[in-house]
Amino acid sequence: MTHTGTLLQSQLEFLRLLTLPRHALCVGSGGPDSASVNWLHNADIASVTLIDAEEAVIQSLASVSAGKPTRRLRHEVVGPHSGAVDFHVAQLASESGLIEPESLHPVWPNLRLRQTQVREAVSLGELLDQQDIEADWLFIDCLPAAALLENARIAGRNISVVMARCLQADKASMVSGADLDAVDRVLVEAGFRRLSTLPERNPAVCCALYAKEISPTHPKVAPLTAAAAQASKVREEGLRNRIEFAEQQARSMAQDLESRVEQLAASAKLARELVEQRYALERQHRDLQHELTLKEQRVLDLQNEVATLQARAEAISAEHTRSLGEAAQARDRFSQLATQRQDQIKSLEQQLAQLKERLATSDRTNLMLRAEADKAESQIALIRDFLLQEPRR
Repeated sequence: MTHTGTLLQSQLEFLRLLTLPRHALCVGSGGPDSASVNWLHNADIASVTLIDAEEAVIQSLASVSAGKPTRRLRHEVVGPHSGAVDFHVAQLASESGLIEPESLHPVWPNLRLRQTQVREAVSLGELLDQQDIEADWLFIDCLPAAALLENARIAGRNISVVMARCLQADKASMVSGADLDAVDRVLVEAGFRRLSTLPERNPAVCCALYAKEISPTHPKVAPLTAAAAQASKVREEGLRNRIEFAEQQARSMAQDLESRVEQLAASAKLARELVEQRYALERQHRDLQHELTLKEQRVLDLQNEVATLQARAEAISAEHTRSLGEAAQARDRFSQLATQRQDQIKSLEQQLAQLKERLATSDRTNLMLRAEADKAESQIALIRDFLLQEPRR
C-alpha cells in the first residue's frame, strides 16, 4: 500500500473513533486494492454498502467479502440524475464512468475509450433515501463527485463524514463537477469542512476528506470534550513516562557511548599503527617489486646475451665444421696435386735424363761433325789452293 493510502486509513480510523459511524456507503468502490475499500472491509463499522458499475469489480469484492454479511455489494450506476446515462468503458478500468476518456487527457494523456454503454442510473439522492442505506458516512470514490453530491441534499441528512475523489483545479478545465473547488463549494454549503487532501499516484488526482461541523450544543460534543480531556491527561502521563524512560535511556546510552569512545580511541590508535605498518609494508613491497623488476630485466638481458652467444657458438661451430670440410678437401686436393707433381717431377727427370743423354749424344755428334767439318775445310782449302795454282802454269 502507498504512503497516501496508509495516511488516509489512519485519518479514517481517527474519525471513526470520534464519530462512531453505524453505516458507510461507498459509491464507485473500485477493486479490493483501493485504500478506502480495504479500510471499510476491516473497520469496526456495523454496516457497509459497496456500489460499483462494473460487474468484474463486484465479483472481485465478493471474493474478499465472503463470510462478512454486514458488507453488502450492489451492481449499479450512480449518476447526477436517475434515468438512462452513457457509461464510458475505458482501457483503464478504474477510470470507466460517466466522463468521456478524452476529457481526462490532461490527467491521463493515453487514456482511450473502449466502448460506450447506455445504462440505467440511480441518483445519489434516491440512493440515500432508501431505507436499507441510512448512511452516516459517504465515500464518493469516482468522478464527478460534485455532480453526484449537488442534488443529493447532503445538508439535511445524518452524514458526518464525506470522502470524495477529485481532480486538481488546473487539470479539471474540461470536466464539469469533478474538480476539488466544485466539491468544496457543494460540501461547504452543506456545513462540511475539508480536513485533508491526499494526492493519489497521479498527482493530478486527489482524495479529499470532509467532516460536518458540529455545534457546541450538539449532544456528542460534551462526551467528546471529556474524552479529549481524558486523552490529553493520558497523553501527558504517557509523555512524562516516556521522558523519564528517555532520560534513563540517554544516561545508559551516554555511559555506553563513553565506553565505546574509549574503545574507539584504542581502536583508532591501533588503526593508526596498522596504517603505518601497512604503509611501511607497501613501501617495502614497492622496493622489492622494483628490485625484482631490475632482477627480471637483468635475467632477460643475460638470457638475450646467452642466446646471442649460443647463436655465435653455433655459427662458429658451423664455420669450423665448414672449415674442416674445406681443409679436408684442400688436403685431398694437395695430396692429389703432390702426387701429380711427383709424377711430373719423375717424368721431367726422365725427360731430363733423356735430354742429357741426347745432349751427350749430340755433343759427340757435334764433335764428330766438327772434326769432319775441319777435315772438309782443310780439303776445301787444299782444293782452293790447287785451283788457284792451276792457271799459273
